[in-house]
Amino acid sequence: MCSSVFSDFKLSGVNSTAAFSAAQKNNLLQNNPQPKKKKESKTKEFIKQSVPMAVPLSGIPLTALIMYRISSRNISEFKVQLRDLTIDIKELRNKLSMLNKETAKVQSHDNKIWTGLIAAAGLAGSYKAGTLTAKEQDKVIENLNSRVNNVETTSNVAVNEAQKSAAGASTLVNKYAKTVNGVQLLDNPTLLTQNKTKYKNAIHAIENAAPMKLYDTPYMLPITSENPTLWSVTSEFTPIKEGGLGSVPLAIQENVAKLGIDNPAFIPMYQQKGKATLTKKGNDFVYKYGNNEIPVKKAAAFQMEVYRNGISSTENVEVFVGNVEKDSTKPPRQLIFIKNDNYFDGSIYQEGTKNEEPEKFAFFSKAVYEFAKMRADSTSVKNPEIPDEDLFNSIKEPEGFILNDWQASPVAALLRYKLPMENAYGQLSDKASTKLSQLPVITIGHNTMYQGSTLNSKNDSKQTKEATSNVLNTLFDNYTYDIVSNAKTLASTWDKDDINLRNLDNVLLIDKDNSNSIHTNLLNMGICLSDYFHPVSKNYAYEIISNSKAQLSGELRWALTRRNDTDSLVGIINGNDFNKLSIKAKEKEIKDSSGLEKIETYDKNSDIKDVMAARTANKIALYKDFIKPFSMKNDENNDDTKVQNIRKKTEDLEFVEARGRKKKLPELSNEELANTPVITSVGRLVSQKGVETMCNAIELLMKNWHKDFPDKPKPIFYIGGRDGENGQQRPFIEELQNDKLSREDSNRIVFMHGMAPMATLTAASDFFLLPSNFEPCGLTQSEAFALGTPVIGSSVGGIVDTVNRSGKTNGVLTKLEPKLTAEALYDAMKKGLEVYFKDKNAYARMVNDALNEDFSWIQPGKKGPVFDYLNYIGIDTKKLPDVMQQPKENA
Repeated sequence: MCSSVFSDFKLSGVNSTAAFSAAQKNNLLQNNPQPKKKKESKTKEFIKQSVPMAVPLSGIPLTALIMYRISSRNISEFKVQLRDLTIDIKELRNKLSMLNKETAKVQSHDNKIWTGLIAAAGLAGSYKAGTLTAKEQDKVIENLNSRVNNVETTSNVAVNEAQKSAAGASTLVNKYAKTVNGVQLLDNPTLLTQNKTKYKNAIHAIENAAPMKLYDTPYMLPITSENPTLWSVTSEFTPIKEGGLGSVPLAIQENVAKLGIDNPAFIPMYQQKGKATLTKKGNDFVYKYGNNEIPVKKAAAFQMEVYRNGISSTENVEVFVGNVEKDSTKPPRQLIFIKNDNYFDGSIYQEGTKNEEPEKFAFFSKAVYEFAKMRADSTSVKNPEIPDEDLFNSIKEPEGFILNDWQASPVAALLRYKLPMENAYGQLSDKASTKLSQLPVITIGHNTMYQGSTLNSKNDSKQTKEATSNVLNTLFDNYTYDIVSNAKTLASTWDKDDINLRNLDNVLLIDKDNSNSIHTNLLNMGICLSDYFHPVSKNYAYEIISNSKAQLSGELRWALTRRNDTDSLVGIINGNDFNKLSIKAKEKEIKDSSGLEKIETYDKNSDIKDVMAARTANKIALYKDFIKPFSMKNDENNDDTKVQNIRKKTEDLEFVEARGRKKKLPELSNEELANTPVITSVGRLVSQKGVETMCNAIELLMKNWHKDFPDKPKPIFYIGGRDGENGQQRPFIEELQNDKLSREDSNRIVFMHGMAPMATLTAASDFFLLPSNFEPCGLTQSEAFALGTPVIGSSVGGIVDTVNRSGKTNGVLTKLEPKLTAEALYDAMKKGLEVYFKDKNAYARMVNDALNEDFSWIQPGKKGPVFDYLNYIGIDTKKLPDVMQQPKENA
């Protein structure tokens, strides 16, 4: 900080090269080999003309007068310069005073600087009084040159000392920092200039920001632009993704583009060795993530203050733009990357690494906010760079924000809290402040159990407080203490008898049990400060505020309940573009993953008899030509052509054998396969997905089979998924195979560990099993429906909103219970299998109802999730085009 300040303000805070030309500087400030007479003449003339200004402004640094005289600017411009210089000098003095005791020498140099400047100004003033003779005038010149050189030298010494001290201590201890329950919060230095009226208004706005959202029905200014721009902020964007979250921003962007709405998506540029890299090609760049390459160009760069464990520092931020629209005839769809080598130097989620997750995404959110400021007022960011002005201008200014989950939620806090403070302190123009403060903000809650809390899982109070301090100070800089002190929720006034509500009185600091657990929660910022909070299904919106499922939202439940009372907690089910999920659309993908040359296709308009025949043919073909060869891939001595082919295609997919023996799948004829039920379950192997419950239910089904379904062939299960939670769920499946089932039954379990080909497996199945313990929405059930595969699912979250809705029978739900049990899932599987075995016509209707379900983002009649989101963000959807044709009648 200090080095950059001094290099720009070498005397009293003014860049000398900006103030006068190099030749003039040499004449005035250095010993010049030019004739003395010429030097004296120019300097005397300068003093004579400058003195009338010097006396009344003797308290102003002399360099300002030099700047005025030589730049020949009018008096109004000069006054503005003096005001800005005064502010800059005060900031400089403050930054010097913020150095710790190890930089005490710098403070003494600072005093020398001011002594020199004031003395120089005093000399000029004495000339005005007419007390100097010609000889004394020479002394003035000599003294002036000496003082100036001394100031310049002293300044450089101060800089060197400051840099050495800062490097040695690795920290800038802000003497204005204040501690709240052990959390250090940066405060405003007293010498910073503020507009008192604006400051008062800013504090008032901060105090009322959350209460207005929590207690009042939202009111937003409508977005009236013909082609509005909505910024989407997300940690994932297909194909840069870990789970279902990444599918939503991409789908929304694709679909709003059809309606003439620009929706640039902002995402960190993750850089992970072997997976995610940025390389330069010519004048442009290519960002590679996995097997996907995205050409990108650099649009802007700036610097941003961050705070880590007592250290204030500056980080570089670069903004890259890529076009993800594959159709060149359509307008570009921008994917905008925020690049920083320190915060995004690994995978998307890196729990427990040097940059804790809340700190990483607080930095990301702040970078997006700073870039929004840069678009509205380019002078509002530090050291802005625009290498490609056309590209920079192609990123339209936001007219609204769509924030995806906790990783983007701090954007709402920055708009509600930091923006008015920056305006009060002159860091952001009135025009930009007004524009950004009025933007509507909605937050999509993909999973409220993931909150971005700084509360340490190991109950380490010190780490919790450090992480909390890092997040808040990075977000709010020297405004942190003022903001946190006034970030009220009024929770304790809601119910004075509920002592737990006292812990929720502040949006930014939550005191869960006592002062040792004080922390911040990023998702809480989005819930309390967005205009609307949208869980990804209606039933899930109900669950997260219900007493019986308090674990789904934890400390957020009170705020969510308040939002529900004001009709600003609105569940909107995730869409899915069925035209992209049908077996016709997935034909190539299925062939590529299975090695089959032919797949029978169909759609909702096909005759149901043809659909059923095609599904049976695919089930037989995929079992014989994909599943069986896949089960033999571990045998290195097997050189069968099919096995070798599948081995190559499934290189990253593990076939998990039973312990100590080779698994041998049953040999079945075509007729036997046609009558054997196949059940698939594909998903991440995490506790949310009910892996343990599913294994216990399968055990019950197999052990009770001869009682429940005598003389019927036992089902075959395809179970696929990659590890989560450090592999804690995989042992449940292995235990099922190894210990809980007979060898015959174990051979009917096909466990594919890794990224299993979901469409291939689902298209070859009679049921898709979805045993989630909780499910905010779920995308896999609608993907199964698009392939005509009925779902057996638990009665939670979005599964309730999608299975058997509107009188359809596209699956079977477990009975509604506070907690999913193996017995309930076993019962649901029995019901589905009873239909499959005993009533072929009823099962065909389930397939038909699945095919005719529609969760598309845009549906005929201006319906669908996209229109819901646009309505809530303030766009009049009545004026938007109806881009979907009315559905055809079924054949």
